[in-house]
Formats: sequence, C-alpha cells, structure tokens
Amino acid sequence: MRTSVDKARIIQLHLQHLDAATIAERLGCSRRAVHLAIQQWSAAQTAEQAS
Repeated sequence: MRTSVDKARIIQLHLQHLDAATIAERLGCSRRAVHLAIQQWSAAQTAEQAS
C-alpha cells in the first residue's frame, strides 16, 4: 500500500462522485487517506468561499 497519496487525483475522482472505497482501491491507498484528503480539500473550499 502506498504511503504518499496524490491528493489532486483523489479530489479529481471525488468530484466524479466516486466513493472513498473505490478511490482507495484505484489509487492503492487507504480509505483513511482518501477521507483525510477530501476533508482537507473541503475545509480549504469552505475557507475560500468565506473570504
């Protein structure tokens, strides 16, 4: 299993409405890594919209 994850690729797949398990399987990483990347991206989007 990979330890470094391409966050941009995770978000790209997330925006295609794929679930975390599918993304993790495709990228060879953990679901937790997928959830964390999506969570960080969502927080950044929220902060950007608030400013």
